[in-house]
Amino acid sequence: MSRGGGGALDRLYLDVFAKGVTPLPLKVFTCKSLVELKLGKGFVISMGLKNVKILNLTAITSWSFASFAEVIPVFENLSRLSVSTEYSWQVLPVLLKKTPNLESLIIQGFSLHGGKSNGKSQYSHENSFLWTCPVKVVKITNFWGTSREFEQMNHFLEELPCLEMLKLRARAKDEEAKLKLTRDLQMHPKACKIQLKFYPFETELNMIKHGSI
Repeated sequence: MSRGGGGALDRLYLDVFAKGVTPLPLKVFTCKSLVELKLGKGFVISMGLKNVKILNLTAITSWSFASFAEVIPVFENLSRLSVSTEYSWQVLPVLLKKTPNLESLIIQGFSLHGGKSNGKSQYSHENSFLWTCPVKVVKITNFWGTSREFEQMNHFLEELPCLEMLKLRARAKDEEAKLKLTRDLQMHPKACKIQLKFYPFETELNMIKHGSI
Protein backbone atom coordinates (compact mmCIF):
# COMPACT_ATOMS: atom_id res chain seq x y z
CA MET A 1 0.00 0.00 0.00
CA SER A 2 1.28 3.45 -0.85
CA ARG A 3 -0.08 6.96 -0.72
CA GLY A 4 0.45 9.82 -3.11
CA GLY A 5 0.29 13.54 -2.53
CA GLY A 6 -1.96 14.64 0.30
CA GLY A 7 -2.02 11.12 1.78
CA ALA A 8 -4.42 9.73 -0.85
CA LEU A 9 -4.19 6.00 -1.53
CA ASP A 10 -2.92 5.37 -5.07
CA ARG A 11 -1.44 1.83 -4.96
CA LEU A 12 -2.84 -1.24 -3.19
CA TYR A 13 -1.48 -4.81 -3.03
CA LEU A 14 -3.76 -7.51 -1.59
CA ASP A 15 -3.50 -11.25 -1.02
CA VAL A 16 -5.67 -13.77 0.83
CA PHE A 17 -4.68 -17.00 2.55
CA ALA A 18 -8.15 -18.42 3.23
CA LYS A 19 -9.91 -21.09 1.17
CA GLY A 20 -12.68 -20.14 -1.22
CA VAL A 21 -13.34 -16.85 -2.99
CA THR A 22 -13.02 -13.48 -1.26
CA PRO A 23 -14.85 -10.39 -2.56
CA LEU A 24 -12.94 -7.13 -2.56
CA PRO A 25 -13.88 -4.66 0.18
CA LEU A 26 -16.35 -1.99 -0.92
CA LYS A 27 -13.82 0.73 -0.04
CA VAL A 28 -11.59 -0.47 -2.89
CA PHE A 29 -14.32 0.29 -5.42
CA THR A 30 -15.19 3.68 -3.95
CA CYS A 31 -11.59 4.90 -3.62
CA LYS A 32 -11.28 7.72 -6.17
CA SER A 33 -7.49 8.02 -5.94
CA LEU A 34 -6.61 4.33 -6.53
CA VAL A 35 -4.56 3.97 -9.74
CA GLU A 36 -2.73 0.64 -9.33
CA LEU A 37 -4.18 -2.59 -7.89
CA LYS A 38 -2.37 -5.91 -7.40
CA LEU A 39 -4.36 -8.98 -6.34
CA GLY A 40 -3.29 -12.44 -5.24
CA LYS A 41 -5.34 -15.60 -5.71
CA GLY A 42 -8.88 -15.97 -4.42
CA PHE A 43 -10.18 -12.45 -5.00
CA VAL A 44 -13.26 -11.65 -7.06
CA ILE A 45 -13.82 -8.27 -8.73
CA SER A 46 -17.57 -7.73 -8.77
CA MET A 47 -17.77 -4.00 -9.54
CA GLY A 48 -16.07 -1.56 -11.85
CA LEU A 49 -12.83 0.13 -10.79
CA LYS A 50 -13.16 3.29 -12.83
CA ASN A 51 -9.89 4.96 -11.83
CA VAL A 52 -7.59 1.93 -11.93
CA LYS A 53 -5.08 2.13 -14.78
CA ILE A 54 -2.74 -0.71 -13.70
CA LEU A 55 -4.06 -4.14 -12.68
CA ASN A 56 -1.80 -7.03 -11.61
CA LEU A 57 -3.43 -10.43 -11.12
CA THR A 58 -0.70 -12.68 -9.78
CA ALA A 59 -2.43 -16.03 -9.38
CA ILE A 60 -5.95 -16.69 -10.62
CA THR A 61 -6.51 -20.36 -9.92
CA SER A 62 -8.83 -22.67 -11.85
CA TRP A 63 -11.09 -23.14 -8.84
CA SER A 64 -11.74 -19.41 -8.50
CA PHE A 65 -11.92 -18.64 -12.22
CA ALA A 66 -15.57 -19.71 -12.66
CA SER A 67 -16.81 -17.14 -10.15
CA PHE A 68 -14.37 -14.53 -11.40
CA ALA A 69 -15.46 -14.85 -15.05
CA GLU A 70 -19.14 -14.40 -14.27
CA VAL A 71 -18.82 -11.07 -12.47
CA ILE A 72 -15.79 -9.35 -13.99
CA PRO A 73 -16.69 -5.77 -14.97
CA VAL A 74 -15.43 -3.58 -17.81
CA PHE A 75 -12.23 -1.68 -16.98
CA GLU A 76 -12.63 1.39 -19.16
CA ASN A 77 -9.49 3.21 -17.99
CA LEU A 78 -7.18 0.22 -17.63
CA SER A 79 -4.03 0.73 -19.70
CA ARG A 80 -1.71 -1.94 -18.24
CA LEU A 81 -2.63 -5.51 -17.32
CA SER A 82 -0.31 -8.10 -15.80
CA VAL A 83 -1.69 -11.63 -15.48
CA SER A 84 -0.25 -14.98 -14.50
CA THR A 85 -1.46 -17.87 -16.68
CA GLU A 86 0.31 -20.52 -14.60
CA TYR A 87 -2.97 -21.75 -13.14
CA SER A 88 -5.63 -20.89 -15.72
CA TRP A 89 -4.92 -19.66 -19.25
CA GLN A 90 -8.68 -19.24 -19.73
CA VAL A 91 -8.68 -15.99 -17.80
CA LEU A 92 -6.83 -14.08 -20.54
CA PRO A 93 -9.60 -13.95 -23.20
CA VAL A 94 -12.14 -12.85 -20.59
CA LEU A 95 -9.92 -10.05 -19.32
CA LEU A 96 -9.01 -8.76 -22.78
CA LYS A 97 -12.67 -8.52 -23.73
CA LYS A 98 -13.24 -6.34 -20.66
CA THR A 99 -10.38 -3.89 -21.25
CA PRO A 100 -11.29 -1.77 -24.30
CA ASN A 101 -8.44 0.74 -23.82
CA LEU A 102 -5.63 -1.60 -22.84
CA GLU A 103 -2.19 -0.62 -24.17
CA SER A 104 0.25 -2.94 -22.37
CA LEU A 105 -0.16 -6.65 -21.58
CA ILE A 106 2.26 -8.68 -19.43
CA ILE A 107 1.86 -12.45 -19.46
CA GLN A 108 3.59 -14.41 -16.70
CA GLY A 109 3.92 -18.18 -16.82
CA PHE A 110 3.63 -18.27 -20.63
CA SER A 111 5.59 -21.51 -21.05
CA LEU A 112 3.63 -23.66 -18.63
CA HIS A 113 0.40 -23.97 -20.58
CA GLY A 114 1.05 -22.33 -23.91
CA GLY A 115 -2.65 -21.88 -24.49
CA LYS A 116 -3.28 -25.58 -25.01
CA SER A 117 -6.24 -27.58 -23.83
CA ASN A 118 -6.49 -31.31 -24.54
CA GLY A 119 -3.76 -30.97 -27.14
CA LYS A 120 -5.61 -28.33 -29.16
CA SER A 121 -4.94 -24.65 -29.38
CA GLN A 122 -7.43 -22.45 -27.54
CA TYR A 123 -7.14 -19.89 -30.31
CA SER A 124 -8.95 -20.16 -33.61
CA HIS A 125 -9.18 -17.85 -36.58
CA GLU A 126 -12.99 -18.05 -36.43
CA ASN A 127 -13.42 -16.49 -33.00
CA SER A 128 -10.12 -15.00 -31.90
CA PHE A 129 -10.31 -12.70 -28.89
CA LEU A 130 -7.24 -10.84 -30.14
CA TRP A 131 -8.66 -9.24 -33.27
CA THR A 132 -10.39 -6.39 -31.42
CA CYS A 133 -7.74 -5.96 -28.72
CA PRO A 134 -6.04 -2.50 -28.81
CA VAL A 135 -2.82 -3.65 -27.07
CA LYS A 136 0.36 -2.00 -28.39
CA VAL A 137 2.97 -3.73 -26.22
CA VAL A 138 3.03 -7.39 -25.14
CA LYS A 139 5.60 -8.67 -22.65
CA ILE A 140 6.01 -12.43 -22.17
CA THR A 141 8.03 -13.96 -19.34
CA ASN A 142 9.27 -17.53 -18.85
CA PHE A 143 9.95 -17.90 -22.56
CA TRP A 144 12.04 -20.97 -23.48
CA GLY A 145 11.62 -20.87 -27.25
CA THR A 146 9.78 -24.18 -27.64
CA SER A 147 7.74 -24.91 -30.75
CA ARG A 148 4.52 -24.54 -28.75
CA GLU A 149 5.61 -21.14 -27.46
CA PHE A 150 6.49 -19.97 -30.96
CA GLU A 151 3.07 -21.13 -32.13
CA GLN A 152 1.38 -19.10 -29.42
CA MET A 153 3.61 -16.11 -30.10
CA ASN A 154 2.54 -16.23 -33.76
CA HIS A 155 -1.07 -15.74 -32.71
CA PHE A 156 -0.16 -12.50 -30.96
CA LEU A 157 1.96 -11.28 -33.87
CA GLU A 158 -0.65 -12.12 -36.50
CA GLU A 159 -3.88 -11.22 -34.73
CA LEU A 160 -3.20 -8.16 -32.57
CA PRO A 161 -3.97 -5.31 -35.00
CA CYS A 162 -2.26 -2.53 -33.00
CA LEU A 163 0.80 -4.42 -31.74
CA GLU A 164 4.00 -2.35 -31.96
CA MET A 165 6.40 -4.16 -29.62
CA LEU A 166 6.82 -7.73 -28.35
CA LYS A 167 9.14 -8.06 -25.34
CA LEU A 168 10.41 -11.53 -24.48
CA ARG A 169 12.03 -12.34 -21.14
CA ALA A 170 13.65 -15.67 -21.86
CA ARG A 171 15.40 -18.40 -19.95
CA ALA A 172 18.17 -20.56 -21.38
CA LYS A 173 20.25 -23.28 -19.73
CA ASP A 174 23.51 -22.25 -21.41
CA GLU A 175 25.07 -19.96 -24.03
CA GLU A 176 24.32 -22.42 -26.83
CA ALA A 177 20.62 -22.32 -25.97
CA LYS A 178 20.74 -18.52 -25.97
CA LEU A 179 22.31 -18.46 -29.44
CA LYS A 180 19.73 -20.91 -30.78
CA LEU A 181 16.81 -18.90 -29.47
CA THR A 182 18.31 -15.69 -30.83
CA ARG A 183 18.78 -17.25 -34.28
CA ASP A 184 15.24 -18.64 -34.26
CA LEU A 185 13.85 -15.19 -33.56
CA GLN A 186 16.00 -13.60 -36.27
CA MET A 187 14.59 -16.09 -38.78
CA HIS A 188 11.05 -15.48 -37.58
CA PRO A 189 8.77 -13.21 -39.68
CA LYS A 190 8.39 -9.92 -37.83
CA ALA A 191 5.06 -8.11 -37.69
CA CYS A 192 6.39 -5.69 -35.05
CA LYS A 193 9.56 -4.89 -33.12
CA ILE A 194 10.82 -7.77 -30.96
CA GLN A 195 12.98 -7.23 -27.88
CA LEU A 196 14.74 -10.26 -26.34
CA LYS A 197 16.40 -10.33 -22.92
CA PHE A 198 17.78 -13.22 -20.90
CA TYR A 199 18.01 -13.47 -17.14
CA PRO A 200 18.74 -16.24 -14.60
CA PHE A 201 15.84 -18.24 -13.22
CA GLU A 202 16.48 -16.92 -9.69
CA THR A 203 16.41 -13.30 -10.87
CA GLU A 204 13.16 -13.83 -12.72
CA LEU A 205 11.37 -15.27 -9.70
CA ASN A 206 12.50 -12.32 -7.60
CA MET A 207 11.23 -9.85 -10.21
CA ILE A 208 7.82 -11.52 -10.46
CA LYS A 209 7.46 -11.74 -6.69
CA HIS A 210 8.01 -8.01 -6.27
CA GLY A 211 5.95 -7.01 -9.29
CA SER A 212 8.82 -5.21 -11.02
CA ILE A 213 8.61 -6.90 -14.42
